[in-house]
Amino acid sequence: MDFIRHKYSNIGYFYPVFITLQSKNEQMQHVDIVIAGQGLAGTMLAWELCEQDIPFRILDPGEGNHSSMAAAGMFSLLAARRLKEMDLAGQQYEVMKETLNKIENKIGGQFLFEIPTARLIDKEEIPVWETASMGDIAHLVKKLEPKFRAEGIVPGFGAAIIEPSGYIDIPGLLISMREWLIVSKNLVLEKLDYEEFKPVDDGFIINGHTRARKVVFCDGPSITKNPWFRYSDIRQNKGEWIEIEASGLSPGYIYKREIFILPLGNDRFRVGATFSHDEMDPNPTMAAREELERKLRSIINVPYRITIHRAGIRPSSRNRLPVAEPHRDIPGLYIFNGLGSRGILQAPWYARTLAEKIGSENIKTKKTGNKSDKILRIQKIV
Repeated sequence: MDFIRHKYSNIGYFYPVFITLQSKNEQMQHVDIVIAGQGLAGTMLAWELCEQDIPFRILDPGEGNHSSMAAAGMFSLLAARRLKEMDLAGQQYEVMKETLNKIENKIGGQFLFEIPTARLIDKEEIPVWETASMGDIAHLVKKLEPKFRAEGIVPGFGAAIIEPSGYIDIPGLLISMREWLIVSKNLVLEKLDYEEFKPVDDGFIINGHTRARKVVFCDGPSITKNPWFRYSDIRQNKGEWIEIEASGLSPGYIYKREIFILPLGNDRFRVGATFSHDEMDPNPTMAAREELERKLRSIINVPYRITIHRAGIRPSSRNRLPVAEPHRDIPGLYIFNGLGSRGILQAPWYARTLAEKIGSENIKTKKTGNKSDKILRIQKIV
């Protein structure tokens, strides 16, 4: 029995894993579906395949830049800059809640936290919000406060109080799901080697020892190095955030303006995030920290202490929609990637749809008709 150090945390967490090493000369293993990567996309797809009784195996080395582990995990149904509800957001929210509730009941723990968002606005913006809040987004804007008051927030802002909104503890979710997947023998601590990936009749050979009928690449930022999806419209961007302690700041809302301030409990808040399309290294920068602090000080007027500064590389598509579809030329090969900053709201819904599509095409465990084709190729910009 080996003890695997959890590489996603600073607390030195270890858990036992039974690992069977296999040489390439041993008998070929046969699997229905292989998922490459156990970030948010791979984890949500794995859950849906379990729900639909579709056999699978995840390959993930448990190291490297997992963008999901650095994600804030916030969700809201409102595209605030456009004052519109995001396309399909209502359906996606219901699927997200249902999925997270099932996971919490199955493996234990709490990962879904619903908190109202206070969108801080200037007084000049209030008439625009008043008009919008009486129209199509009336169900999302619970109230407008021309003179918003909250402990620790600079006076003078108005606020639109938006619900539903909140966040998912993505690191906690992925760690707990990882342990559950290992115990259920659905996850192998191994990286899918692009050079050892070969299409063959009725499937694929992976790393010289596994044969799968279908493969879904959920490889996050690594997709830019994936030779099988060079045509994909996924790009990388770098985001940085800080965590602060601020005992004088009210934890009653997620505050949003140029940045977000997300309450985590015990006087802790996450503050972010920056966006960069230039340097793609995963290291935090002083420039980003200074930018975040400058914007933070324009919102709060209480002392704070920075405890954490992190960076992550996010994959996202140009139209900000996930890419969840078959390869355009190779049968049995799929991609699920590009979740971006809205990924936590969208991922469970796209995962369910993709799992239904995979099942209906090859394993015949679910009926979906033509719904999946329509959903998976939505190109409307929201």
